[in-house]
Amino acid sequence: MTKMDKIMTIACIVILLMGTVMFAVQKQNETEGDDILVVEEPGDMISATNAYVTSGKSTLITAEALYANLNDGYAGNDPYILSVRSAEAYEAGHIPGAVNIAWRSVFTPENISKLPNNKQIVVYCFTGHTASQTTAMLNTLGYDAVCLKWGMCSWTSDTVVAPGYYDRSTIGELPYVTGAEPGTWTTIGTRSDDTGTRQCGGDDEPAPTPVDTGDVAEGDFNGIANVYMAEGKPAAISASSLYDNLNDGNVDNDPFILSIRSATQFATGHIPGAINIGFKSLFTEENLTKLPDDDRQIVVVCYTGHTASQAASLLNMNGFNATVLKWGMTGWHSDPTIAPSYYNRATACMNFPVVNGTECGTLDDGFIADSARVVLTATREYLAAGKSTMITAAALHANLDDGYTANDPFILSVRSATAYEAGHIPGAVNIAWTEGFTEDNLALLPTDRDIVVYCFTGHTASQTTAMLNVLGYDAFCLKWGMCSWTTNSTVAPGSFIDPAESYPTVPGSEPGTWTRSGTRQDCGDATGTGETEAITGSVYDITRTVCNNYLAEGKPAAVSAASLYENLNDGDATNDPFVLTVRSATQYAIGHIPGAINIGLSGMFTDENLTKLPENKTRQIVVVCYTGHTASQATALLNINGYNATALKWGMTGWTANTTIAPSRYVRGTAASNFEVVIGTSAGTIADGIIAGKTDAEIIKDASRAYLENGMKFITAPTLRGLLNDTDDTNDPFVLSIRSSTHYALGHIPGAINMPWRSLFSIENLTQLPDDETQIVVVCYTGQTASQVTALLNVLGYNASTLKHGMSAWTVNTTIAPYGFNNTTQQAAYPTVSGVDAGVMADAITRGCDDDIGVIGLTFEGSSDEWEIIRQACELYAATATFTVTNKALFNNLDDNYTANDPFILSIRSSEHYALGHVPTATNLAAGTIFDDANLATLPADKQIVVYCYTGQGAGHLSALLNINGYNAISLKYGMCSWTNSTDVGNSCYTPDLAGFDFEVVLDSTEPGVWADGELVG
Repeated sequence: MTKMDKIMTIACIVILLMGTVMFAVQKQNETEGDDILVVEEPGDMISATNAYVTSGKSTLITAEALYANLNDGYAGNDPYILSVRSAEAYEAGHIPGAVNIAWRSVFTPENISKLPNNKQIVVYCFTGHTASQTTAMLNTLGYDAVCLKWGMCSWTSDTVVAPGYYDRSTIGELPYVTGAEPGTWTTIGTRSDDTGTRQCGGDDEPAPTPVDTGDVAEGDFNGIANVYMAEGKPAAISASSLYDNLNDGNVDNDPFILSIRSATQFATGHIPGAINIGFKSLFTEENLTKLPDDDRQIVVVCYTGHTASQAASLLNMNGFNATVLKWGMTGWHSDPTIAPSYYNRATACMNFPVVNGTECGTLDDGFIADSARVVLTATREYLAAGKSTMITAAALHANLDDGYTANDPFILSVRSATAYEAGHIPGAVNIAWTEGFTEDNLALLPTDRDIVVYCFTGHTASQTTAMLNVLGYDAFCLKWGMCSWTTNSTVAPGSFIDPAESYPTVPGSEPGTWTRSGTRQDCGDATGTGETEAITGSVYDITRTVCNNYLAEGKPAAVSAASLYENLNDGDATNDPFVLTVRSATQYAIGHIPGAINIGLSGMFTDENLTKLPENKTRQIVVVCYTGHTASQATALLNINGYNATALKWGMTGWTANTTIAPSRYVRGTAASNFEVVIGTSAGTIADGIIAGKTDAEIIKDASRAYLENGMKFITAPTLRGLLNDTDDTNDPFVLSIRSSTHYALGHIPGAINMPWRSLFSIENLTQLPDDETQIVVVCYTGQTASQVTALLNVLGYNASTLKHGMSAWTVNTTIAPYGFNNTTQQAAYPTVSGVDAGVMADAITRGCDDDIGVIGLTFEGSSDEWEIIRQACELYAATATFTVTNKALFNNLDDNYTANDPFILSIRSSEHYALGHVPTATNLAAGTIFDDANLATLPADKQIVVYCYTGQGAGHLSALLNINGYNAISLKYGMCSWTNSTDVGNSCYTPDLAGFDFEVVLDSTEPGVWADGELVG
């Protein structure tokens, strides 16, 4: 029987034989009102299949997404969860709420009638292969089904519940072919007899013989899906079995190998002899003719086996004899270029709840299998949030003293009872830090408001703060602890902070109360400032227990610089700790402890970086930061994740008195040493250590590089409007208008403060800007000048962003925004305020007052020598700069037949856009790498540099940075939008009457070209 005979026969049988299943579905539809696809004519199955594969529907869901859905407290959106594993596997452990139907019996009339047609169905198995087949068939029949990606292997690491993890060590190194052609198989086997057997999963089994549906008695099967399931075809074939088959010397039993990967991946490497057809186009008439027209087995290959499983099931339903290569190309070869999607137990597996037994169960019934994974996941989530966790004494005092109790944080002292009684912050509750994570003590902490933790110097409190945040509390550490709160040496005997405040304290064992001098009125936010509810349930219990166990061990919170130096310098390398610095890469390169490895805190717990830590977790890790506070957080997080960590007390401020290396507010001459440091990015050794220093030029260059490494900062008008208009004034940015006072008075963004940019970088004006982590949004006319200011503020340590396209994007009022922004694309009509007062966003604020205290955040310290060097460079540039050149002026310069005055033209657009078209002679460099030494070497020190981008704003950032680094740079006003009207080349957003010149460009080339090479566009 040919393939087409089989297709026609099966289609006919569907008309006659789906009676039972369609009757069941019809009864369901009568109740629920939704339709399930019914195959009515021969050929409809192919049409239905093609409709499904070309629909573009996403049919995979991750464990994280499913868990989030089930755990969002809203049952109305919960999917129907279908386990297609065996009854034994289901009983060993399954997703709470899942219904179990073995995959081969899903499509019987009795079972398919159980499935809903008005909600999503999530299908899962062990690894996702079998579930993918079921998912494809359900979707073809009209259900809304998705497959749990990687199955139970991604849900839990419990090997009893999910024993089928993919093990990279088992991957073969099997042959593959590169290029677009199928290639051929080089057979090394010598088999000559044809016994009709082949390797189909590890053992010799008869080759699967498809059921001849023409001989099936009426009523034996209910529909095509049930026919296929009842055949008992193997769901998958292993890479080793396929290899044995292809290599047995008998070509007559070779399968047809069908790769459904992309053409690019196919060309990178594929199994010899494989034919490439994309999944979405597989069931077109043209491509179906490429498949074997007999019973020859088709082995379908994709990346990991999941999409191929869908394709195999659909092929079988349409009369073909198909199976899938288990694990896809990841099971065939270890080359990550060819098989990039390896399953990695350490990264992809979650530890979500599972239920034992035969009952569905609920999410609350589930248990967590792997405590270590739970803690690691919670740690990653905390760090990924990027939360600022420090509050200064000044900010805390202002909060407590504002006359308004509803926003007061809960103050937690983690000092000893004796120290607490000597003097504490009024209202503070005392829990010794080693006892902070008992069930009884955690029950004392609020889950609906901020918690401010303090100790003597901030180091121990930082550890508590980190662990509380991992648990889901909203905690902050009082920076420098009681040493910053009071100068009373009895209360704060370790006062290394300069200057300390003289705020009130209360003696004795009772918290006491705060005597307020402020008069702030109730603003209607009496629920407090906290927003994060603490985690509850198994995750919380596991994490709390681990935190408590760590503290009960009594590990030292910190090690002194002297002790670390003696250890490293005792001539015995076997007892040396692993020194881990969590400072920025720039600060690390300025100077670090010999042998120290650099990993930022935010990325410390990625799988890549965890491999850099000692494999022997008992080896001590000494964590180093600037002052010891961030390192203390890292120390706590490392310890609760099973490492043996401590912090360097006082950080680099305790290691060296060099203010370039340790710029923070540490009192020199008290405890700071002058131990060895290494300059540069290599770890070095203790013998390599030297005392470091940098020139002014190196300081400015390093600060510029550090800013660009994280990307230029912009904010759009809709985003800014959303922040100002969300009724939450705690997230409002500081809006800084640098336009002229005349234009500011004509109309400005409500709340914006006006400062002329040429004098902005004086000490007097900089002190008016927020010195914590509050975002500063810089506004000018079109974004050109604001971009320059943004760059300079960032290298000084402020958190500044440019309002993209300036007032031209904020308002259509041409009196306020007279320059040519294309109002058909991005221009808004947001509120403005006239006059010299800042005003308020009248329709944005619903609170009764606007006198909130400062934002919690790291205090900006603008007093170091390094900061002052950069500030002076910014001030000098701003006072004297000519910062843009017009398109016509640049054209006239290049076109005056006098090359001696030609500038160096620097394009910072993408390499793809540069290749489409660029200004003749322009050199292309990525903005983020300009300050690499190799790229700086290409820039001239003796001629003007004209920088251009798309609209002039990115170029504004870069030209400002180049100027403070001693170059003579200027940006092309409006960028390529002003140079050419070609939207392919310029991506113009400015109106043609202002930007519409068609100057020469070099087209379709990655070479700079010369001016004579330019061609007029259009």
